[in-house]
Amino acid sequence: MSILEISELVVARGAGIVLQGLTVEVANNEIAAILGPNGAGKTTLLETIVGLHRPQSGHVVFDGDDITGAKPHQIAARGIRLVPEGRRLFSGLTVGENLRIGAEGAGLKEWRWVLEIFPQLQKLLGSRGGTLSGGEQQMVAIGRALVAKPRLMILDEPSWGLAPLLVDDVLTAVENIRQLGTTIVLVEQNVEAALKIAGQAHILADGKIQRSLGHDEAIARPEFLREAYLGAPIAPA
Repeated sequence: MSILEISELVVARGAGIVLQGLTVEVANNEIAAILGPNGAGKTTLLETIVGLHRPQSGHVVFDGDDITGAKPHQIAARGIRLVPEGRRLFSGLTVGENLRIGAEGAGLKEWRWVLEIFPQLQKLLGSRGGTLSGGEQQMVAIGRALVAKPRLMILDEPSWGLAPLLVDDVLTAVENIRQLGTTIVLVEQNVEAALKIAGQAHILADGKIQRSLGHDEAIARPEFLREAYLGAPIAPA
């Protein structure tokens, strides 16, 4: 059963059309990876889902309700959270304060349970966000979204700027979050890492989803990913 259905989505930014009739579905409680080269429109897609861009046409349906063109706070209230590229923590606030703000924004008080997912943050609760390493900041950013208990979490480049060992830690945490019942949409340039945890891989190029692959097929047919990233034509399904 699909929790997110996007159909014929057209989105412009500035004078150009970025998404050109994009269609994709995400099943409930899966990790769906959106893969493709720089400039393909991946971040625009994520930001459109959460209401930061208003599409020219097409539809975004979440759990059976059309949320196309809804305001960001209305979409957040339905249980969708975006963890943007670059973390965007409140750098002057402590880790604990960042996490508490995430919970309070959803009308919740309890946030400490997220330390079960990210135990590394326990000793950092009194540290300011701006003093943390990149990996620590990413854990706080994901944790700040998670404490709102979203039904759909959208992650934009969670491995950005991280050492390989930390990439594994962060993506393992993402899989643990899925096991809690949260659906994940993941944009990730680290294709190998993304495919370790993704149940579906959707290749975005030229403003459209060119091909959708199950986990096993994505691993077995790397030529489809090479074609997308190198700009060669993608063979028809």
